[in-house]
Amino acid sequence: MNDRLFSLCTPCPDGFKFCRQFQARDFRRAPFALYAPSSEAAKEFLGQHLPRLTGVILIQGDHLSSEEAAPLVSQITVSSAMLPYLADFALHQLLQINQRVNSEERQSFLALENERLELNNLRASEEFIRFRASLLQEIDERRAAERHLAENEGLLRLIMSSTVEAIFGINNDGLCTFANESCLKMLGYDHIGEVLGRNMHDLIHHRTPDGLPIPFEECRIINSFTGGAPVIDSDEFFFRRDGSSFPVEYSSFPIRKEDDIVGGVVTWRDITERKRAELELRLFKESVDNSTDAVGMATPEGKHIYQNEAFSKLFGEIGQNPADVFVDKNVAGEMFKTIMSGIQWTGEVGMYAKDKSVLQIHLRAYANKDAKGKIIGLVGIHTDITERKRSEEERLNMERQLLHAQKLESLGVLAGG
Repeated sequence: MNDRLFSLCTPCPDGFKFCRQFQARDFRRAPFALYAPSSEAAKEFLGQHLPRLTGVILIQGDHLSSEEAAPLVSQITVSSAMLPYLADFALHQLLQINQRVNSEERQSFLALENERLELNNLRASEEFIRFRASLLQEIDERRAAERHLAENEGLLRLIMSSTVEAIFGINNDGLCTFANESCLKMLGYDHIGEVLGRNMHDLIHHRTPDGLPIPFEECRIINSFTGGAPVIDSDEFFFRRDGSSFPVEYSSFPIRKEDDIVGGVVTWRDITERKRAELELRLFKESVDNSTDAVGMATPEGKHIYQNEAFSKLFGEIGQNPADVFVDKNVAGEMFKTIMSGIQWTGEVGMYAKDKSVLQIHLRAYANKDAKGKIIGLVGIHTDITERKRSEEERLNMERQLLHAQKLESLGVLAGG
């Protein structure tokens, strides 16, 4: 029955075919549906044949309505919103007309037809209302999702701009796709336009501080993306805009879109100060380790945590309590109270050697403090003065013996006189 849909309008609605002139054989043999720009145009086209035809005339209007154009021809006004569904609607009308076209009681048929049309009109109107409500709801949900996405993107940009860590993104060719303010500032650039779209390897990572070139294909950052595995490194150097280099610690992670890697993001920080502090700490540790004085360290609670090689040679491996190596535990307690009050303690004490013999030790103990004045550790510097003490004692004995001999000699001279 699809070939029974005709149209006087161009372009035709979907499913309808254009009629240039009236063909009696097409319109008389079965019910038809005719789409026309107006009722007058349809009646003029059908002419004198209208009373003998069976079918439906469809014209466009503002509201859905129906009326009788001829005894067996209904005229239905349809809104523009129904045009996408007009072919299905027309076929449904023709099917109903075809079932009732041979009815013996024409008046009963027309009454049923009018009732059906009204019901169909009501159903079509209800369906359109439901469709429109569903469409509006979908539009509202999509707009809400777009607003939420825009808010999240704005928040993400704000977070990236506010973080102290430097962040930049690149595509698979190494071209910069974004960079936050910390990244630009650390590299010496004023705005994003100076790095956007440029090759970041050639810009900041193209050679070593010694001047040796790093080929693009050997760049660990790029390889971490193409290989699909993240890279964390703290032994790399970047170059500033002025050509100076500085040590960095970075983490590079690939960006995936579905199953493909489309680039990566690099988060990094300048570790110049940390490297300097590590060097100073290493030099300090080497100085302490190689010192001829025995150095021991403890926590503010008095727990032994470090001793250098000279300390081990004198006292061996001691337990957690440094007071165990003191001959007089009271002296150890007084020393601890003194240095915890912020005052350096200096004196000579007796301490047990590794072989359990008693050594005479010159001890200087003090507390280490942080920038806020809080005690973070205790340090003791021990100098073995046992031999020096023994030498001094022997010298005093010799002096006493010599003095005694001189006295005896003086007495002999007096006796002889």
